[in-house]
Amino acid sequence: MLYATGEKESYVFAVTRTSAAWKPITLGASALSKKVAAFRRGLDVEALQQSAEGGKPVLFDLRLANDLYISLIGPVEEVIRDARHVLVARAAIGAPASRIVAGNPASAGVADP
Repeated sequence: MLYATGEKESYVFAVTRTSAAWKPITLGASALSKKVAAFRRGLDVEALQQSAEGGKPVLFDLRLANDLYISLIGPVEEVIRDARHVLVARAAIGAPASRIVAGNPASAGVADP
């Protein structure tokens, strides 16, 4: 998968052995950058330890991870669904795709914060 970010919207391009898709993402570069920055804060172990020591731990946001999945992978999900391996050009989105959550956290019993 490859991403191209634009001012008002972005695009995801997915290619497999049998198909390809080019789909719009409703997030422009700035909005996407803000979302990814918030997502990455939840991956920072040092920040978690510091926030826990302060009595207000900032935990990994499953809903945000799922929202990123819906926005970034959802448009081409059908194309990559049966792929054994998925390569993601991460530099364009700045988020580790392996941490983006496919399942809806609410359906897994995760309560609202």
